[in-house]
Amino acid sequence: MKEFVNDQFNRVYFDESNAIHYHITKADTAIMLEHDFKEMLLKWKESVFEVNPKKILVNNLEFDFPISPELQMWTVANASKPVMELPSVEKFCFVMPTELVPKLSVSQLTQESNKMGGRIQLRFFGSYENAHNWLLT
Repeated sequence: MKEFVNDQFNRVYFDESNAIHYHITKADTAIMLEHDFKEMLLKWKESVFEVNPKKILVNNLEFDFPISPELQMWTVANASKPVMELPSVEKFCFVMPTELVPKLSVSQLTQESNKMGGRIQLRFFGSYENAHNWLLT
């Protein structure tokens, strides 16, 4: 396992044996500022580009930072979309609080994935276990 970040806001690491890149956000994201959020995502993207994983799991169960529409567009353009365009990525999933999963299934990120012709399997889950099991299949 290779760890890239483990700080107040998140933990980012890569499990070489399963080719899974993990990003786990922490409850302290509630006190982060916009520049902290952008820095966190840019470091995440940099680590993904470094290892070229086949699978990505983003665990946002404890994520508590409000994302404005403008910041959501920045996120897709500067982090999510470039990662989804990596040829190595086959599966990408998010773990979110269960009540948010139905809303996210039609999110901008899903639309971006669909534009890529279905090359990447993108899913949203309400539990870490379900997401992890899906990546392993």
